[in-house]
Amino acid sequence: KQFDYDQKLKTAVASKSAIEIRSKPFGRDRYGASYWLYTVKILNFD
Repeated sequence: KQFDYDQKLKTAVASKSAIEIRSKPFGRDRYGASYWLYTVKILNFD
């Protein structure tokens, strides 16, 4: 629902390509499983 009510976020996301938005895996194990590391950031689209 975040995209339904936040037009500013919706516009910011729509202006970027999928490659720009998609996060890259932090690493992979020997079996090919991908791992991501997320840190908390405050994003400001102003």
